[in-house]
Amino acid sequence: MATRADGIITLHNRASLARIAPEYLSIVEATTTHCRRVLGDELLEIRILGSVARGDAVPGTSDIDFAAITQEPVASELRAEIERWAAEASTRYPQVFAVDVDLYDLPALEANRSLRLILETDSASVWGAPQLAAGDRTFTTAELAGLWNIRVDGMAMKYEETVRQAPDEGLAGLSRVVGKDILKCWRMRTVTTRGVFDQAMPQLYARLKGEWPAYEHLFEELWSLYRRPTTDRERILRVLRSALEIERGFDRRA
Repeated sequence: MATRADGIITLHNRASLARIAPEYLSIVEATTTHCRRVLGDELLEIRILGSVARGDAVPGTSDIDFAAITQEPVASELRAEIERWAAEASTRYPQVFAVDVDLYDLPALEANRSLRLILETDSASVWGAPQLAAGDRTFTTAELAGLWNIRVDGMAMKYEETVRQAPDEGLAGLSRVVGKDILKCWRMRTVTTRGVFDQAMPQLYARLKGEWPAYEHLFEELWSLYRRPTTDRERILRVLRSALEIERGFDRRA
């Protein structure tokens, strides 16, 4: 949750173990057990973030999101095993839309200010020694916009190449990631032009449609990629191109 006063935005970290509803605890335990088994001594901490951690998840609709923090970058075969398990777990637990487990090493966290911002203000530790100073954070709108500096154009071009090369069986997963991440990129626009920062995806989606109705079709397409994943490669690429064109249009008018 974020509050605003005279150009100041405070991000409140409402995530805590106490807020996790009982129906999600079995997933937390299973995820922790699997990550510890696969990653071994390299694993430093597991954090839960997002709506489940805040206590405002919608059963059967919300994702459950984890961040596994390691000392060094994880070998590709271990990363693939975690991804495989998360995909299988997504079909096993009907109380969530998907189980997401992202792997982050300490050097990457140190270099990525935007990622640290998310983990520090919207997550709670479920296992291991805390690697982040989580809590409430207060920023000016300019400071927050500088921290949340993930641009749509850079993200869209990166994903365009990834989608082109992805095997057919990986497209549904990419569809979700593309829709969610491109929508998140638009947070910078809401900070710089409206002075607001929506942490929850449904609130961000609703705000984007309300603030920029001319681009409602794009936001609906991105939301659809996220909530109703597709294996249509050309559709995903078409949405990415549309996002890129709209972002460049913003830049020309700025």
